[in-house]
Amino acid sequence: ILAANVQDLSDEHAAGLTDALIDRLTLTAERIEAIAAGAREVARLDDPVGEEIESRILDNGLELKKIRVPLGVVAVVYEARPNVTIDCAVLTIKSGNAILLRGSSYAERTNRALADVVRDGLAKAGLPEDAVVLSTGGGREAISDLATQEGVVDLLIPRGGEGLKNALKDVATVPVMYAASGNCHVYVHSDADLDMARAIAYNAKVSANMDVVYEHYSRVANAQRGYTTREMRKINVKYRCTVCGLELKMMLAPDEDPPPPRHCLEDMDVV
Repeated sequence: ILAANVQDLSDEHAAGLTDALIDRLTLTAERIEAIAAGAREVARLDDPVGEEIESRILDNGLELKKIRVPLGVVAVVYEARPNVTIDCAVLTIKSGNAILLRGSSYAERTNRALADVVRDGLAKAGLPEDAVVLSTGGGREAISDLATQEGVVDLLIPRGGEGLKNALKDVATVPVMYAASGNCHVYVHSDADLDMARAIAYNAKVSANMDVVYEHYSRVANAQRGYTTREMRKINVKYRCTVCGLELKMMLAPDEDPPPPRHCLEDMDVV
């Protein structure tokens, strides 16, 4: 898996990618172990299939029950993060579904290595390998074709930017579950542990595209406002800052004026 990931990151496709995107694409031994730990955690969950979640008797005596059942074939289209290959495969297997995975071309070798691990595990468990299938090649046209496979795909889940979602909205004829969009904010309380806050803010920017950090005023008064900037330098994050209506210079040259605050940033923006 690591060798495949190195190949992806060394490929010409990766040339010119932002540091933030490179970080999302990168796997390490520690990250792989975290992915495996997440898979084990899902495996320990109760089987959801067949669970009765609601029942009632109608006035006419008819008994009505709501029971969890598999959806069928779930197609997931995702960008950048190769860990999604394992995360989504594990969740669909646990819930009795089959999955068609469509990952980013930037991580094609990594996704293939991860999908092969899952398929090998399915075979060893006596389950059909084709319950997990990885689709590659074809670009956006292939994704549009996937979105019209009625009778084959029971649910399509896009995990990516607004461009991907909008492209599917125009053509999809199968049911689509769109992820919510909006600002991702982190608030740091005056009593927060600084090391924990720094780690959370950095991870939120890299993994969840955090837009805004709100810090309690006491942090600024106590000259602790720089605690997030040291980590953010690693991915070349730019700051647009205000405090109580006053401009606050952070990581700026002495003669550089900070631009106005900006919200609703595009996906993967490092501002």
